[in-house]
Amino acid sequence: MKKNIYKSLIACVALLGVYACSDETGPYVSTYQVIELDGVPRSGSELYPISTNTVEAVETDSVKVTVNYAGEKSAPEDITVNIEINDQAIADYNASEDANYTALDPSLYGAIPSTVTIKKGESSADFYIPVYPNSFDLNLSNALAITISSASSGTISGNYGTRIYYIPVKNEWEGTYTQTVHWIAGVAEQTYSTKGVYLNTVGPTKNHVNYIGYYFGGNTYYEFNADGTVTATNGYGCTMIKSNYDKTTHNFYVHYTFIGTKYELEETYTRTGD
Repeated sequence: MKKNIYKSLIACVALLGVYACSDETGPYVSTYQVIELDGVPRSGSELYPISTNTVEAVETDSVKVTVNYAGEKSAPEDITVNIEINDQAIADYNASEDANYTALDPSLYGAIPSTVTIKKGESSADFYIPVYPNSFDLNLSNALAITISSASSGTISGNYGTRIYYIPVKNEWEGTYTQTVHWIAGVAEQTYSTKGVYLNTVGPTKNHVNYIGYYFGGNTYYEFNADGTVTATNGYGCTMIKSNYDKTTHNFYVHYTFIGTKYELEETYTRTGD
């Protein structure tokens, strides 16, 4: 009888431990309390996560930064979070990832708060950094790195305590398109169209979409060349066959292969909106 009681007690203690360490809601409250900068997850083993914040080509725009309380559904008390600009994080990221981000000069952005408060009962707090896009050097990959230096309670995230915010200026090709894809090789020959595909700015003449041919996961990048051609890349060794664009309508066409000649497709993008 005693043996069964001991077994039951051990099982209960184990169950309590699971709930105490879990991030689930229920009869037991999670003790997991982490302060982090919200945004897209880190890609693989990259040093810091990168968030892309495209701004308009105007005198003043802003970059939104969200500080999260991760753990319980809401903060049990007011949490004061100290933040700072961290240019060294950009230098370290470039060295680690063979990247070429440039830390924005202080003259290109306005004051940021030194502290942000996540209010009791809430799970996040936002602040905005003023930036001055018309003064950016568009040939650079301009970025700001933010670091949480301390917090009045909780643990600063090891993965998301520092985040780099890449700040491209919206180029003329960014907008909404209808994408028509014609697969010629690699998958069953087929043609389909997708409305509402959004081209995001990467650089002054470079944009990207999610997916490859709206079929495979990944990203496809399009460089709009001065000679009226377009270069498509997707990380799998694209070879261009034919391409063209119209600067008036911002429609464009690409025909290319990747992974040698294993996959071949044509894509036509018809601009439908900003």
